[in-house]
Amino acid sequence: TPELNTARTCALDYFAAQASLPQVYGWESSNALEVGTVRWVRSIAQDLAFPADIGNVAQYIRDVDHLLIKNYPEFRCFRDVCFYFKLFLNPQLEAFPSKAPYSQRQAQLTFYFYQQHFYVGGYATGGAPQLLSAKPRVRRGEVTPLHRFSS
Repeated sequence: TPELNTARTCALDYFAAQASLPQVYGWESSNALEVGTVRWVRSIAQDLAFPADIGNVAQYIRDVDHLLIKNYPEFRCFRDVCFYFKLFLNPQLEAFPSKAPYSQRQAQLTFYFYQQHFYVGGYATGGAPQLLSAKPRVRRGEVTPLHRFSS
């Protein structure tokens, strides 16, 4: 119907317009603290009169008790949803945690920041969380998989 075609076109136009905006949380390409995310978090911090140096920017993203997440808990939800969206697009099945009946507490994501890179853990079973990555991990000489399932 014409209405559905118009709605589809509007949705495609919307997503095409987003391509020119700076990207935040580029977990699928790198775990490093990228420029777009730093600028975005700094602008939030400056608007709220929070410290906006690079050390605090990493803490705002990582630490659930730091100023930004403490005052705006939806920021943590947004960060986690962004990571999950990118994780689910990872074509490597090995990137996902093993199947098990996880509790909500076990599945909770934990962000670590070390040497300018974020490390994300979750799905802890009996202690340490599993390391999760939205970026495909390939060994030297391997080709990065493009599709999760053969077509």
